[in-house]
Amino acid sequence: MGKIIADTIRFLSIIFLSSFFILILNYYYQVESYVSSLYDELNIVVFFKNDIKDINVITDEIAKKETLFVKEVVDSSQAYLKALERNPFLKDISTLDDVEFIGSYAIVLPKATFDENYLLEVRKNIEAIDGVDEIVFDAYSFNQYRKLKNLLMLCQKTFFYFFIVVGVLVVFKIIFTIFVQESAIKKLVRKFCFYFMATSLGFFIIWMLSIFVQYDLSVNKPLILFVIPFVTVFGLIFDNKL
Repeated sequence: MGKIIADTIRFLSIIFLSSFFILILNYYYQVESYVSSLYDELNIVVFFKNDIKDINVITDEIAKKETLFVKEVVDSSQAYLKALERNPFLKDISTLDDVEFIGSYAIVLPKATFDENYLLEVRKNIEAIDGVDEIVFDAYSFNQYRKLKNLLMLCQKTFFYFFIVVGVLVVFKIIFTIFVQESAIKKLVRKFCFYFMATSLGFFIIWMLSIFVQYDLSVNKPLILFVIPFVTVFGLIFDNKL
């Protein structure tokens, strides 16, 4: 009776652990997806002076910066058409001759990760270019992106070292079990199937609950092919019957 209760507790514990890891990784994938979408909003708009004849000279200078990428260049006529799209009433109060008073601009994106001093350095470097009139950006979006990106990098490092430790423990557990006990391989296979079934059941429960409560579960191959075997071997490590 005691063995049945102990096995039941282990089985339920693995189901809970499997569900917990799946929810943690699902949250990680959601944050990662949000960070990717947030990157497209990190626009640095560089306005040029109206007397500039060739804006390509300026954009070439910006493109030489290692930390910047020129996403789009908009000349004065294109800027006027974009302004009309956003504000149709301008047709009634403006003419084509007003195009010369509308400045050209370029939309610039950061190339890689950056620190808290990035925007100050960008402003300093771009303003030093002859022909640049003004620089506009959303500092809040940049700071939010930087913090979330750093959090993801910290999570990746934590996951990496944690999985290495678990892998080493699994190897030692298998070696110890095989050399100390008889018929160890059969017992390992039986225990592996036991924990694999519990882990799969935990995943199935979370999947069904997410459908029922309409929760956005990022069910993808890394999530399925990684969590289930990982939690399975995790159960083997702490099984005192092996």
